[in-house]
Amino acid sequence: SRRMADSILQPNREGWTMHSLTQGQAMLSFWDANKKLPWCPHPGVWQVPGMYDDMTIKPLSFSPPGIGFDIDGVVADTMAAFLRIAREEYGHGHLEKERITSYWLEECLDIPPETVGAIIQRILDDPFGVGLEPINGARDVLLRFAAKGPLTFVTARPSGESIEEWLRDLLPEVPQEDLRVIATGRHAAKKYVLRELGIDAFVEDNLETCEDLHAAGMLAAVFDQPWNRARTPWIRVGSWEEILALTGE
Repeated sequence: SRRMADSILQPNREGWTMHSLTQGQAMLSFWDANKKLPWCPHPGVWQVPGMYDDMTIKPLSFSPPGIGFDIDGVVADTMAAFLRIAREEYGHGHLEKERITSYWLEECLDIPPETVGAIIQRILDDPFGVGLEPINGARDVLLRFAAKGPLTFVTARPSGESIEEWLRDLLPEVPQEDLRVIATGRHAAKKYVLRELGIDAFVEDNLETCEDLHAAGMLAAVFDQPWNRARTPWIRVGSWEEILALTGE
């Protein structure tokens, strides 16, 4: 698979300085004062010139088993299930994934909030019944990570029981004791759970959670989705293959 480059450019007052990175490490970078579009010198990592020239940026390990994963929108293609139900059962045939520009669906979809709530509840309660599918590549990469240590999933769902059953069905090769699912019930609680577990890198599709994790000194990687494409200072990955590339596997 692809590997990260051995070095990276970091901005300072004199211009750009080359810093070495070991394989399987990632470095945070920031937007410049002109708000230029991101550029990507290495697979799976968005690097942009930094406006915080005085800041010392600490490389953090992005290697299994020190990585945690969100589930919905990262491992599970929850939005595909939502759209399918909305179209087929509620007659909203006009809905497209690219129109979902906010994590909070009521802010961007012209369908009744009660419909949104009803569909989401069905997905939470019965992932098998709604035909929830994994995001492309998730299973294969997670199995590679499982060979190196336990898999940790932290979700803001109010209960983890149904989605843990779904994950175990997706990954039957992983021993029961090597797959852990923690449901926090609140996005803001994730950083506390991850700190307690000793996880310092996390793949997430909610920008607010990424901000929380970054503020807590953790490495947040944004899993690219239409609802999180605002300009951000964090690593952005567009696929599970790019997550794998970050680890140097």
